[in-house]
Amino acid sequence: MNNLRLYLLVCLALWLVACAPGSSTEQLAIAIQVDGQARQLSIPAGSKVREALDAAGIELGELDRVDPPGYTQLADGDHLRVIRIAQEFETETVPMPFTSRTLPNEAIPGGEQRLIQNGVNGEQELGYRLVYEDGELISRIQIEAVVRVEPVEEIIMIGAQSPFSSLTIPGRLAFISGGNAWVLEGSSGSRRAVAITGDLDGRIFELSPDGSWLLFSRSSRSAGEINQLWVASLDEDEQTLIDLGVSN
Repeated sequence: MNNLRLYLLVCLALWLVACAPGSSTEQLAIAIQVDGQARQLSIPAGSKVREALDAAGIELGELDRVDPPGYTQLADGDHLRVIRIAQEFETETVPMPFTSRTLPNEAIPGGEQRLIQNGVNGEQELGYRLVYEDGELISRIQIEAVVRVEPVEEIIMIGAQSPFSSLTIPGRLAFISGGNAWVLEGSSGSRRAVAITGDLDGRIFELSPDGSWLLFSRSSRSAGEINQLWVASLDEDEQTLIDLGVSN
C-alpha cells in the first residue's frame, strides 16, 4: 500500500513538472533576416519575437524595427526581418526669383517702358531629412527653409501719356496722377512735372497762397514711418524737391 502511494506521488510530481511553464522541451525553427544575412535559430516553443532576438544576440538601434513586432508569439517555421533605419540631414542653397512691378508714369509716352530698378535674385537655404532602410534611401523630406538673401524686385515705368484737347486754365493748377505731382499753368496743354517719384500718397497736397510752392507727403519705406513731408518750388524749371524732415 505504501509503495502504491509513493508511486502515485512520483507520477503526480512528474506531471506537474511537465505542465510547468518553460518546462517543455519542444523547439521552434525560425529564420532571421538581419544585416544582409539569413540566420537560422532554434528557440523554445512559446517564445516571442523579442526573445528570439535576445537569443540570437541581435540588438536593435533606436530607430530600427522588426517585422513582425516584438510582442508577436512565434510558430515553427516563422521568418523575422530586422530593418536597420538610419537618418541624416542635408542642406542646399537655391535662388529665390525676384518679382517685377510696373508703375504707370504720365511723363513717359504711352507704350514706352523704362527700367527703373534691376531685379536681383535672393538666396534660400533648404534643409532636408533623409531616411534609409537597410542602406536604401526611402524618403527625403524638406523640414526647413531659411531666407539668406532677400530678392530685390524689378521696377519698370510704363508710359501713360495720352493725347488730350487743350483747355484754358486761369492761374496755376496742381494735381496728383500715378503718385506723381503735376502743374498746369495757362492751359491744360502746358503740363509740367513737379515730382516724378511715384510715391505721393495724397494725404497732404497743397499749394502755397501765392502759388509758388507745393507742399506734399510721400510714402515712406522706413520701419515705423508712414510718410514724409516735402516741398517743391513751382517757380523753377527744374524739379527741386526739399525734404522738410517731418514724418508721420
